[in-house]
Amino acid sequence: MTTWGVLGAVVTTLSFIQGLSSFILVTDTTNANGFALGTQYIYKYATHTEVNAKKIGQERQCSAQNNFEPAGRELALGVRANVLVAPIWQDPVNPQTKLIQCQISNPMANITKASSTFDLSNTLSSTFYIQISYGKIQGFYTSRDTPVNSMNFQRGVASLFQYQTGHWQGSEQDASGNCQVKYIPDRHGVHKAKSGCSSPTGRDLAREETILDVSTDSFSRLHYKLQDDLVESCEAKEVYVSEVSSLREIGIIVQSSQHLHLEEQLDSPQQIIQAANVKDAIVLVQNGGPKLIPMPLSSELEPVPPKDIKFKNLLSMFKRSLKSDALAKESAAMAFLRILPVIESLPRTELISTLSDKSWKDIMPQMMDLLGASGSQEAYEAAKELAAGNLELLERYFWSVGQVTKPRESFVKDVLKYTQQTKESKQVLKETLILTLGTLARRIPGTEVADEVFQWIAKSMKTCKSEPCYLQFTRALKNLRSSKCIPILLDLLHSGNTKITIEAVKVLKVMPVSLMDQRVKTTLLTLYQDPRADSIIRTTSAEVLLQMKPGVNLFREILSGLDTNGSDERSLYITNRLLEYATSDPYLAQLILDHVNNQKINWNLLSNGGMSSTFSRTLASTLSGNATFSYGMEIAKKLLKRSNFEVTLRNDKEQAKLLQLDIFAGGLSSFMDSANSDDEGAATAGMELTILGNSLRPFVFFESMSDLISLYWSGKAEEKTSALKGSQLLHNNARLVHLGNGLVLDTKTQSCLSYDFSGQAKISMWDKTCQAVVENSAALVLSSEANIMAPWSQSKDSKMSIKHEVTSHAKLNLEAEIDVGSEDPQLCIRMQVPRFPVRYATTKWHTNGPTVIGGWKPVKRTQTYEVASPGKTLFLNWKNCELCTKMYPKRTK
Repeated sequence: MTTWGVLGAVVTTLSFIQGLSSFILVTDTTNANGFALGTQYIYKYATHTEVNAKKIGQERQCSAQNNFEPAGRELALGVRANVLVAPIWQDPVNPQTKLIQCQISNPMANITKASSTFDLSNTLSSTFYIQISYGKIQGFYTSRDTPVNSMNFQRGVASLFQYQTGHWQGSEQDASGNCQVKYIPDRHGVHKAKSGCSSPTGRDLAREETILDVSTDSFSRLHYKLQDDLVESCEAKEVYVSEVSSLREIGIIVQSSQHLHLEEQLDSPQQIIQAANVKDAIVLVQNGGPKLIPMPLSSELEPVPPKDIKFKNLLSMFKRSLKSDALAKESAAMAFLRILPVIESLPRTELISTLSDKSWKDIMPQMMDLLGASGSQEAYEAAKELAAGNLELLERYFWSVGQVTKPRESFVKDVLKYTQQTKESKQVLKETLILTLGTLARRIPGTEVADEVFQWIAKSMKTCKSEPCYLQFTRALKNLRSSKCIPILLDLLHSGNTKITIEAVKVLKVMPVSLMDQRVKTTLLTLYQDPRADSIIRTTSAEVLLQMKPGVNLFREILSGLDTNGSDERSLYITNRLLEYATSDPYLAQLILDHVNNQKINWNLLSNGGMSSTFSRTLASTLSGNATFSYGMEIAKKLLKRSNFEVTLRNDKEQAKLLQLDIFAGGLSSFMDSANSDDEGAATAGMELTILGNSLRPFVFFESMSDLISLYWSGKAEEKTSALKGSQLLHNNARLVHLGNGLVLDTKTQSCLSYDFSGQAKISMWDKTCQAVVENSAALVLSSEANIMAPWSQSKDSKMSIKHEVTSHAKLNLEAEIDVGSEDPQLCIRMQVPRFPVRYATTKWHTNGPTVIGGWKPVKRTQTYEVASPGKTLFLNWKNCELCTKMYPKRTK
């Protein structure tokens, strides 16, 4: 056989195999839905939906065996109707493609606590058309005058006629959106499972910190009974459960069902249409009838015109709660959540015209919090104009912008441009802008503008000629946390500049461990083992290495760098940090146990007599998890070198650092009897604050001895002063969930944290004593709401709703007394959490439109309860107990 003959045979064989495969695939997985031209099929249809609060302690996971017991059954709606199905056109070339007319008649509703049913013929009786080909709906046509919620009801009915008769899995679009489906036939019919549904009209706003997000789970199953590929009946069940990850007692359960049953078959009264294609068939259907338009099969949320709320009146209503003295109170957080949605919808002109009035001058800082939290372009333009010339207000705005959940790319690009145009003379604002850019870019990873921000930061660092310039861009990398930062950080670690190296190591401490490679480990180990390196560099390097789950050899290298003789503060700090990490890391705990057994960790190491310390304690616990704090204090030559305070939210799966407060000091050894050679440089002290991964610029208390003396003589240090206060958006989640029956669940969860970090200190230079008090106050208000519009609803006049609200106000007070006037310095720290209540309120209501259903009263019910956390003085550690006992010895008679 010639070469051409061989090739021809191969091609012929492949063509045959391909054709055979196609034939097998089609006959195994597709059908014509059994509908015959000239026949009308009358189905009984019913759907029922319940919305309930999640029962406390109930598991979130959905499954066929999970029978949910919701907390009460106040909210429910159901619709029954006849569905008349009649094929009216068949493709002359492909008989599998048909146009089917569906008529909904005699719709009746039964709703929450109603004793009878209600006729919905005026609102839900309608006709729509579906184009079906090989078991899939290829087109959905309805009257352009059909209200959105009624159209969603049609979509829910239509979706039941989309099915396969054989084994098949893939992607389908129905009322729930684009879903992954799986068909499994058995002798009773066909089972269909749906998962991973997403709608092009959906909304999904969520935080990157999953513990501050809303956890969801869903279950959707259908069972078809068929006769000659025709649906005899269909039973569909769907369950959707959501809960606030950090407060799992706050959640909802939505359960819906659909039932379709064939009652009878009749000769169709509908005329069979003769047309070459479906487009021509639709044209013929429209003759003398309503105008039909093609619509997506996925349900959609009915657009509702914004409420006519006067912004000025709203501000007047909440003005008292927006003043500075109201911050860290529940009223301030409530006002924030009430005003924020209005600001998000207002144009720039109205924002400026209202807020430029001098009567709002005393609440402008809080208005900057709100404008920034909105993340809107209109609010951005308004804030720049309103705060023009006032750098403090502008900085307040950009602090709030740093907490925007999902900033728009165009918005980030505008902030980048504004940062580039800001003059270096406005150094404080410039640094805040640079740090905010890093955070915004982290929240839109993989985008072009995020890469543009990184490239600008990297390029700017190359042109730096001063230490402060390097430091501000290094802190921006801390907010950015990209893998692209690693090479830059490695270069900074080798810079030889102590302050720059310290900042670079701090960046690595917050970077995801997955981004670390062997180069990072090697460099950090070298810094850790370098006796000439600053103690902060060495201790922070050790912390990062321990977080990276070191192997046995690396772990031994870390241990070998610890001093087991005397009172080495650095070794004590690292040892305490190792023991602290081990309480929550089984891997490290096992490493410690192994090295205790082989005496690498011994009494000499654990009995170091220094004053440095680190530890973790629980602040509060709930059914969902707990809030813990970690406190670290590094002492150098009996003087505080740095301290760090971290508050972390955690549950059994995840954690998020809510707050980090670092205090640094140096150049103060002259207050001792003799200066310390290791404490060279100007007297300085300050703090660094990180809120939800957004690091703010350092706040410097003083930068020289003259600054300190001036602060002392002015008496300002003895006055209670706020270091930072404001209101921030904490939770920010919004989702649209498209149910299989066409109803749309609209959920929104937001919380506001209003805070005030303040303190005061009484210093005596003669006695060399100091009494310092730090008060951290915060109020939290969380609001979580879920709404489902009824199929007959118009402009949200009939809906089922559940709203959870959680409010709390808490304080964390820290008192420190220091006496360095004697040869033996004394120190005592007390940390107290006063009693604080957590109040829960759940409101359920079912409203009704004024004209749709008469004779039925709306249902509304509110349940409240309170859980109080008792006040307590926190045990810090035994070292602090010893120091306090030493400072205040017990008096004996």
